[in-house]
Amino acid sequence: MTKRPPSLAETLRRMLSGLGRWRMHAAALLSGWLTLTLPSSADAQSRFTSRQAAATGVEVWAVPGSTAGHGWVLLTSDWQHRSSPVSVHAELNTDTIRLAVHRVPLGAAGLWLGARVAGEAVFAGLLMDYWDNSENLTENGFYASYLSAEPVLGWDAGRQHFLELSVTGRRWFFGRSAQTSDTLLLPDVDWVAEPRFRYTWWRMQEDISLWQRQRLFRRVRGAALGVELGADFRDNNAPWGVQRASSGPEVTPATQERLNQPGSTMLRARLWAAAGHTFHWRFRVQWRADVGLGHNEDDLTRQRIGGMNPWVAPMSGQPWASNITGNFATTRVSTHLRVQQEHEVGAAFDAGGVDDADRTGESAARFLWGASVFADLRGERWQADIHVGVGPSQRDRSLQLTSLVGFGWGF
Repeated sequence: MTKRPPSLAETLRRMLSGLGRWRMHAAALLSGWLTLTLPSSADAQSRFTSRQAAATGVEVWAVPGSTAGHGWVLLTSDWQHRSSPVSVHAELNTDTIRLAVHRVPLGAAGLWLGARVAGEAVFAGLLMDYWDNSENLTENGFYASYLSAEPVLGWDAGRQHFLELSVTGRRWFFGRSAQTSDTLLLPDVDWVAEPRFRYTWWRMQEDISLWQRQRLFRRVRGAALGVELGADFRDNNAPWGVQRASSGPEVTPATQERLNQPGSTMLRARLWAAAGHTFHWRFRVQWRADVGLGHNEDDLTRQRIGGMNPWVAPMSGQPWASNITGNFATTRVSTHLRVQQEHEVGAAFDAGGVDDADRTGESAARFLWGASVFADLRGERWQADIHVGVGPSQRDRSLQLTSLVGFGWGF
């Protein structure tokens, strides 16, 4: 008997029910943690320094046949212990809540423990969008939510070298939207274990954009790179998603192959790098690159490429997360001209290649490019960003436009 996928209402009910079963334990743990670390507002101010930030913005695209966009609201609170490396972070980013404790010393040189918990409701991975050759096929999209917890073991191996080992436990929830096709098969995934190893090499010059979170776009001087290696182990690796094109009297919706074919073990490697150099006090150049290799991945884990916001591998002229792939390499070069005080204007050029952008299972490289102009306006506490980009449609190679406007405030 075919398992009936849950509706959005059922999905939200299951999430709330799951939260309800754990709320007494979570409340006790949270109460104990607050008692130990932040017993009173006066004591908190004497033991911690804090920084809060808020930001909001929207990214809009005009592609052949449609104009649409997505927005965000970001609220953050960061606490740093005055006499130890311990830090506490809280973040609400639109539909996502994240809480983290970092760098609790273990006693040995440079070793520390941390923990991260997160939850994202309805719009995880922007899976309600399904882009195919610059066309958003909403009938192939659906709602996705998750809860996750991640213990972390870290080692600060030197002033420039940082390592992390973690295992995330994730619980997924899926539901259909009003536009979701009846023929689309939702992922039959509940629990996932995600071990990760991360290495960071850091030789960045200090800039407030590196730690003030109302500033979404970093001003890079110096160099840094990071590598992440990981695997996903799921309780169910059944195929899901859109039907493959096939025919024959023996093919039915239940037996037809699906575009998402996750393997029993999904492997992934991600690399990012950034560098910047100041040639004159008014002029500087910066560069970034994102590279990924994946094996047996599906749309739950593949990289999001496209758009000009900081949560994707950027590609001007492409809608937000309109390319989803596990194998890719993208780069961005940008020039920055200081025009007054700390305000900058500039231009950026993006280029890259993605493999199997149509997710058919067949290796097929596709080249992407885009260009944009921007204004990066900075005040003592506030930040404003304006970006306008252009790039070719993947459907007919006509030019399509993207734009981003954001504003942030720190306090």
